[in-house]
Amino acid sequence: MRSLLLSIRILVCLSFLAALVVGCGSSASGAGGGPDGESVGFGVEVAALPAPDDFRVSASADRLDFDGIVVPTPSVSISSRALRQRQTQVPTSTPVPRLSSVQSDLDSSAGCEALFRSLIVSLPAEPLFGAEVVSAAVDTFALESPSCLAEGWDPVVGLQRVCHGLRVGGLLLPEGLTTLPEFGGQRSAGVTGRDESGNLLIHFDAVPFESLSGCWFYDSSREIWGWSLSDGREGIDRVVQSSCDEELRRLILQLDVVDAELVSEVMLSIRQAYPLDCDARAWSQFPSLFSNRDCRHDGVTGRFEDGSILINWLPGYLASDGSVCWYWDPEDDLWLFSFEPSS
Repeated sequence: MRSLLLSIRILVCLSFLAALVVGCGSSASGAGGGPDGESVGFGVEVAALPAPDDFRVSASADRLDFDGIVVPTPSVSISSRALRQRQTQVPTSTPVPRLSSVQSDLDSSAGCEALFRSLIVSLPAEPLFGAEVVSAAVDTFALESPSCLAEGWDPVVGLQRVCHGLRVGGLLLPEGLTTLPEFGGQRSAGVTGRDESGNLLIHFDAVPFESLSGCWFYDSSREIWGWSLSDGREGIDRVVQSSCDEELRRLILQLDVVDAELVSEVMLSIRQAYPLDCDARAWSQFPSLFSNRDCRHDGVTGRFEDGSILINWLPGYLASDGSVCWYWDPEDDLWLFSFEPSS
């Protein structure tokens, strides 16, 4: 009897353990949710997974085959990315050709204005270029050039702006020599000063040898001076007047035939070859077809049978040296110049 009761107890325990195992299996299955992505009871959905029969381990590689489609093993993909753009290589600019005579030193024959301009162009960067510095240069120049003082050298540098437009002598002022009104408006000429490129703007209450106010502007790239006077007169002066003229005379002598049209063509070629030196605004002379009454040699522009050459300049567009005509004397091998008679 006792053995029978023990057997019954063992069967009950085994039945209880079997029920526990079945219950645990059901709970685990329910926690996983269905393969179709239904809710698992925690607000989280799982994606549908392939059934066990739909995938297998490939014998050739450590990959999973889904319905015979080989899925590559994921690998880290690194794409290169430039941290900064590559800088474009800027070609070195070819220096603009210059006429050698432009670099010639000025001497006393250049006149008082040209000598003074040479002085202020060469002033050092310090102290800061302004009206006071130019005034001191005027005083220094007067002491060092008594002949100019005797001729009436007595300019007065303006502490305030005299010219207000954006052009001096027809030359456009660079932005560094202009100013913009504090409360808006159009840009206009600034006070006496120098910009980073060495361009100069000078205001005068009395321009040298004139009883008028006006302005000077120095274009450093072309080495030319523009000037404007309060009476409306204006113009352009070269630091060295003869450089383009010398080149023109040299080329003219190489021509077998000379006329006004050919002279114009040669001048155009010089302007294109030396744009910094012979810009038309600075080298503005123009040949004339006809004889100039103030020329000592009568005749039209051209080459004559004896080898001589005559170039007449159009009134109002005379040569940069002020001559009304050029004459080549083959016998003496030199150029002769005629000027308007002084009044």
